[in-house]
Amino acid sequence: MAKLCKISSMISKRAMIRLVCFGAVAYVSVFAVFQWPRQPVMTNVIQRMCERSPAFRPTCSCQERKTTPSRPSPQPSVIHTANPTKRLPEKQHVAFVKTHKAASSTVLNILYRFARERGLVIILPKLGNYLTGTYLNKTRILPPPKGKKFDILCNHAIFNYTSFSSYLPTDTEYIGIVREPFQRFVSAVNYYRFTHPKKYLQRIPGRRGAILKTYLENPMAWEPENPMQSMTNNRMAIDFGFPAQLLRNESLFDEYLISLNKTFRVVMIAEQFDESLVLVKRTLNWSLKDVVYTIKNRARFKTRASGIEGKLLMNFYQVSNLDKKLYDFSLKRFRKQIEQEGPDFHKEVEYFRTLRENVASFCTRWQRKPKLEIPPSNWSRGFSVTRRECTLIRLEELPFVSYLQSQRKNDLLGLGANYDFMKSIPL
Repeated sequence: MAKLCKISSMISKRAMIRLVCFGAVAYVSVFAVFQWPRQPVMTNVIQRMCERSPAFRPTCSCQERKTTPSRPSPQPSVIHTANPTKRLPEKQHVAFVKTHKAASSTVLNILYRFARERGLVIILPKLGNYLTGTYLNKTRILPPPKGKKFDILCNHAIFNYTSFSSYLPTDTEYIGIVREPFQRFVSAVNYYRFTHPKKYLQRIPGRRGAILKTYLENPMAWEPENPMQSMTNNRMAIDFGFPAQLLRNESLFDEYLISLNKTFRVVMIAEQFDESLVLVKRTLNWSLKDVVYTIKNRARFKTRASGIEGKLLMNFYQVSNLDKKLYDFSLKRFRKQIEQEGPDFHKEVEYFRTLRENVASFCTRWQRKPKLEIPPSNWSRGFSVTRRECTLIRLEELPFVSYLQSQRKNDLLGLGANYDFMKSIPL
């Protein structure tokens, strides 16, 4: 105690005040940044099967589409292919089909940040991160605050145009994402066997390296009786709205692909993620800052896919034929869209790749500077990334959606809900 008194007497009163103030500010800052509300994941699996007729009309007639009153013009954006000084209105109404295990959680973070920065209203479930099954159910959805309507849909929901369009404005842009089917399958086994276990995958015997081989020797022997519960068999086709009970009907799926092609502006390719984001950025007239990211929702365990070839691989593609058709169709369309963008597109992709690596480095490594300054380029005005923005960029899906749900509930308590709009939406 005597030593402590002696040390304290050596410190000036001004230095002591500064030390105390610095400690208080540091504590408040850390608490403010990381005090995120958390909610458990909604683990119930969708049971209701798709009804055939509406699912085959993703581009339904004008009579079926719900009319929406005109809205104020969105804020201008500076995004233009090679002319950052030209302002184009950014598109703020977006529906994103969140495909399982296809880098969709990373896209979700981008959409969450975009909506939060602009005060847009996301369609949020009351609990968890799943909206519903084939049709959105408004009893499970948090209503928009009074005086507002929904702008963005991006959480887990099986695509159905008739249902989606009843919640969103008529100028909504539809975006999706696909991944090479076998790689998506391996990722799904990794995640739903070890990280977020599904019972049907836990039944497969053997060590991690043998699980895939055991499954692929007879895939349908391990699949659940209800196809809607599967995360490994044609899951992308199901997420894009094709009826699960018709998974063996290839001719109908060919017809369905034509309908999807008319509805979706961009179907991203997970293996070309940076290219996909630049295409989305150009299509929606967003900025490069809007689409920077860090990878989300990686599985903690890896199942080796070595030795999967020949008959085993053929078995997989035979039972996952719709996912392969969807991927091949989307990849061909994606490449054509890239060609139409011109050679400047690839230069922007390279610039964006360097940019997001710099942002990731700044956000994941401790540095003294409070923000990262990005100079102007041929594709964007200059901007900065703050530490607070880094926290949002790095935030995983579940804590982020919990945070947004908490904010929405606070808004509803303070402003009230737009119940008139919710009443106008069919169940």
